[in-house]
Amino acid sequence: MSDSLSVAVIGAGPAGLSAALWLKQLGYTPFVLEAADAPGGILRFNFLANEWVLGHHGLTGVAMSERFVAHAEALAIAIECGRTVHRLVPIPQGWRLFLADDTPRHAAAVIVATGLRYRGPEAVATVAGMGELTEGEVAYGPFAFRDLEQCQGKTVLIVGGGDNAFENAKMIAELGGHALILCRSQPRAQRQLREAAARFADRVRVVAQAALRAVCREAGKLVAHWQTVSDKTEAATVDRLHFLIGYAPNSEWLVAALGDAATALARDAAGYLITDRWGRTPLLRLYAAGDLVERDFPNVVSALASGARAAKAVDIDLGAR
Repeated sequence: MSDSLSVAVIGAGPAGLSAALWLKQLGYTPFVLEAADAPGGILRFNFLANEWVLGHHGLTGVAMSERFVAHAEALAIAIECGRTVHRLVPIPQGWRLFLADDTPRHAAAVIVATGLRYRGPEAVATVAGMGELTEGEVAYGPFAFRDLEQCQGKTVLIVGGGDNAFENAKMIAELGGHALILCRSQPRAQRQLREAAARFADRVRVVAQAALRAVCREAGKLVAHWQTVSDKTEAATVDRLHFLIGYAPNSEWLVAALGDAATALARDAAGYLITDRWGRTPLLRLYAAGDLVERDFPNVVSALASGARAAKAVDIDLGAR
């Protein structure tokens, strides 16, 4: 391949695959590097039908990600899984990438689209007793929506106050279960989701401004203890715990890979990359796309558009034609 037309896309989620698709159509030779063992990004863990993407009615996130991957593969776009970029070195003609085997790869430009990760056990490590829970008693992020039929007739403590927490509670209530939503601040879910949960007042309870402190077994039952903003301690017997406490950007690896060059990288306090409206970072020929830069409104549609825009920016900047 011509080095001047080779573009590395790091991340095989919707943004990365969209960028690769547009690069291919613009006449470049993209290659996609994905650290996970399969392409599709965090979308492949969305087990519910996603009715927010026009033209994809009835498809779960899993099915949608499979469709995106199939489209890229049909155009012979190279997708390499299990490939972690350890070093990124700027050179006059673009970037040199070093993978696990330290073999260098050259690219005229790099688009970073490593997206988000859901906050998991590391985010609640200070809650006493978490290490004693069994696999069937706790779920994190999107896995709180998988096999929900297990919640029939059960009481589930949901930690989180956003859209996912309230949707999870509504679905559990519809199955005949009970949900207790524990919010660190005030609920911030969309109005219609709060109203939907409120229709199950006998099955859904919301506790605002409270923090989970401990989980223990008392007389063979699982008991959760939390503390309110007024320092009052409360407890409830539950069957399961679902942690829907948000997402974090996958940008730390990039800082490490760039080494000294990372000082020029712009990130906000939460770790999201800051770019111009085309996805350009302050580093020449390094771009970012998707949820990694979309702190306010991360979603599939914006990720697809962001990837396409970054690809077009590459074409504008390289001036190949």
